[in-house]
Amino acid sequence: MPDQSLRSRLVVWTLLLEVLILGAGGFFWYREQDLRLHADLDAQLQGFAEELSWRLTEQPDADPCAMLGSVSRLRQGAPALGLYAADGALLCSAGAYPAAGSDAKAMPDSAKAPHFTTVSSASQELLRIISVPVAGEGRQYRLEVIRSLQPLEDRLRLLLVRSLAWLAGLLAVSGAAQWLLLKRLLAPLAEVAALARRSGAKHLAERLRLAHPTPEMTELEEAFNDMLDRLEQSVSRTMHFTAIASHELRTPLTILRGEIEIALRRSGLDEEMQALLSSNLEEISRMSRIIEDLLLLSKSDVGEMPLRREALELNELLTDLFGQAAVLGEEKDIAVSFYPSPEQIFFQGDGLRLRQLFLNLLSNAIHYTPGGGSVKMTLQRQDNQVLISVSDSGIGIAPEHLPHIFERFYRVDKVRNQGDGGSGLGLSIAQWVAEAHGGEITAKSLLGKGTEFIVTLPLTGS
Repeated sequence: MPDQSLRSRLVVWTLLLEVLILGAGGFFWYREQDLRLHADLDAQLQGFAEELSWRLTEQPDADPCAMLGSVSRLRQGAPALGLYAADGALLCSAGAYPAAGSDAKAMPDSAKAPHFTTVSSASQELLRIISVPVAGEGRQYRLEVIRSLQPLEDRLRLLLVRSLAWLAGLLAVSGAAQWLLLKRLLAPLAEVAALARRSGAKHLAERLRLAHPTPEMTELEEAFNDMLDRLEQSVSRTMHFTAIASHELRTPLTILRGEIEIALRRSGLDEEMQALLSSNLEEISRMSRIIEDLLLLSKSDVGEMPLRREALELNELLTDLFGQAAVLGEEKDIAVSFYPSPEQIFFQGDGLRLRQLFLNLLSNAIHYTPGGGSVKMTLQRQDNQVLISVSDSGIGIAPEHLPHIFERFYRVDKVRNQGDGGSGLGLSIAQWVAEAHGGEITAKSLLGKGTEFIVTLPLTGS
């Protein structure tokens, strides 16, 4: 299926929805972790500050600076400590206390509750500080307990990276699982598309049979098969009508042609009457060719035109056709050339139909090539297949017409071609002959520079 297939779009939209849901959930979870870690840090700082403040208050005779140093040494992982006098002067510090401190110049009111601040150090490191007033027996201090936020930020950053990695892995696994699951769930649609693509007249009897039907897909299977039933009936009626009509029209046209030919042989007809009868005879001949072509295609559609296979040597067959085409080319001053294969190529096919195929391509090439142009036919073998190319230096085919040239009655230039005697069925017949032999016919063209038809026939099993 194409890149922009239903499966691709479903996987992409599902992954986007998962990203939105997991991203939103992850954001709030990360935010909660951030708040919890900061709250835990504040609780640790406050607990440490309250304990030290109690010691300073309960031991008024002890040296406060010695007490700070002792606590800092004895407590593993203790935060930095700073003790300020009432006038804001730093009395002492312990641990990795920053030089700037909290920049407070005067001690707050002793009744003021402890408060937290976050500042940047000289090295741009974020510091979390709790400032606690300490008062006892005529002495007032301000105690600061400081902890760097860098370890906490590093922990949060690692948590974010791991979360994103888990999210990416989860999305990758989810995308792969969805791709495989949707491949199984949407497989019936691929079966429907495959059957629809090959549901030509020869394959209308085929019906959809899903390998793993679900209730919804079973309903699709039944509806699609019902549509094929109606289509088969309609196409069958049309093909039988075309075959019968073509067959029935042959007799009256044959009678008309015979009567006009008899009338033309009579003496005493004036020139005007002769011209009129001759014109009628040409139109009857043209209608007869159209009916013969329609009858051929109609019979091939319903399987009533079997091939009469025989051993053919393709160089010999195409050389004979080249001789006929060269005669046609001389009348228009067109150089017709043939490049046979250096080796003999034997093929089991219907000689009459293959002649019809290649003579049709050669006559078309000559017809649509101006005088002084050229038509070239080549035969070559490639592995287990043979390629026959018919190219010309004619008017070419516009790109918008090229996909339709094998359709029945399709005319590239309806105004120019309406009186050329062609039926508009020649290329359809050529395609049928190629496909009936297990091959194919393709065309490429440049407007104003020429056209090339390539017939590929399989040699394996020939």
